[in-house]
Amino acid sequence: MTHITGHELQLGEEIIFIDIYWSIEQCSCSSEYGDQTVTEKWEEATAVEAFEVFEDGSEGRYFDFGKPTNDFERALSEAVYDGTFTYNNK
Repeated sequence: MTHITGHELQLGEEIIFIDIYWSIEQCSCSSEYGDQTVTEKWEEATAVEAFEVFEDGSEGRYFDFGKPTNDFERALSEAVYDGTFTYNNK
């Protein structure tokens, strides 16, 4: 499953609007507890790619969450990996 979230990334004095595309995996784990089976369910999200979005809706810079090579990619990668941007926040 794929999910798209929109975010604002501040890079110096500039605010950049970003759409992040996430891959969402439904996960579960069951175990026996006494005479019952207990199942825990959760979602795991992985940021797959991101696009800069301009006011007219067109897309600008692209990042695939590989190795960051510039300030934009480093700031975006850091915001995802430190939890500032997640798939379930807006």
